[in-house]
Amino acid sequence: MTYHFEHFFYDAPQPCCIISTDGILREVNRAFAKFAGTSSDALPGEQFCRFVHRDDVVATAVQLEQITSAASAVTIEHRFRTSGNAYVQTAWTVRYNAQDQLLYATANAELLTAELVALATCDSLTQLNNRHAFTEQLDYLLHMTIRNGRLLSVLMIDVDFFKQYNDQHGHPAGDEILILMGQLLTLHARNSDFIARYGGDEFAILLPETDSEGAIQAASRYQQALQNFHWPHTNVTASIGAATLPASNNHAVETIAVQLLDEVDQALYAAKHVGKNCVRHFEQI
Repeated sequence: MTYHFEHFFYDAPQPCCIISTDGILREVNRAFAKFAGTSSDALPGEQFCRFVHRDDVVATAVQLEQITSAASAVTIEHRFRTSGNAYVQTAWTVRYNAQDQLLYATANAELLTAELVALATCDSLTQLNNRHAFTEQLDYLLHMTIRNGRLLSVLMIDVDFFKQYNDQHGHPAGDEILILMGQLLTLHARNSDFIARYGGDEFAILLPETDSEGAIQAASRYQQALQNFHWPHTNVTASIGAATLPASNNHAVETIAVQLLDEVDQALYAAKHVGKNCVRHFEQI
C-alpha cells in the first residue's frame, strides 16, 4: 500500500479489510479490529468467514468467490461476530481489484451504526431497554420535564426471593421468570411508560406526566398483574418503589437524576422491609 492509502485505510472510521480470493484476511484497519474485539496484528492470515455466523458462512463464501467476475462493487450481508460474541447484521461493500487480485471490503456505516445502537440499548435476555437506555431516557425526560414545569415519576421493581427461586429451580428457570416479567410489564404499560431491565432482577419504569398518586396507581396496577399471573413452579411477586419529581425544581439535571434514583431506591427498600409484595412511594416514608 502507498503511504497515503495506508493512512486512509487504517484510520477510516468504519471497519475495512482486504481479503484474498480464497477468503483469507490480508489486512484490517483499526475499526475492524475493534469491531471484532481483537488486535489488528492478530487478524491477517485468518479466514474472513471465521467471524460470520455459521448459518451465513456458505452464502458468504459463495458470494466472495463470485465477486472476481463482477463488473462493479457487490454488497454482502450476513451476521458478523463482534466483541462480546454478539452477532450484528452487517452489510459490506466489496470490490475486486484485478491488478493485485484482492478484495477490498468496507462495512456499511449507516446500517452498522443502527445495529450497534440497538445492541447497546437492548437487554439481550428480556429484549427490554437496558440500563444504558434507561439512563439516557431519564436524562431526556428530565430536561423536558424541568423546561416545561411538568411531572415525572419513576418505579423500581424488584423480584421477591429471586435468589431462592434460582437456587431451588436453577438459573434457566430464573431467566424464564425475568423474561415473563418483562413481557407482563410491557403488556400492562401505557404507551408513554418506558420500561427497562435495570440490572439483575430489577426493572425500572419511567412515568412521564405522572404525579405521586398516579405513580402509586401505576405501581399497584403492575403489582396486581404480576400477582395474578400463573407462574411456572411457584407464585412470583415483586416489591415496587416509587418516587416523583416535583414540578418546580431548579437543580441541575445530573443532580436531580441522582436524587430521584436515590429516592426510588429508598422507597423500594421500604417496600422490601415491610414484607415485600407491596408498593411504597418515597413520600410515604
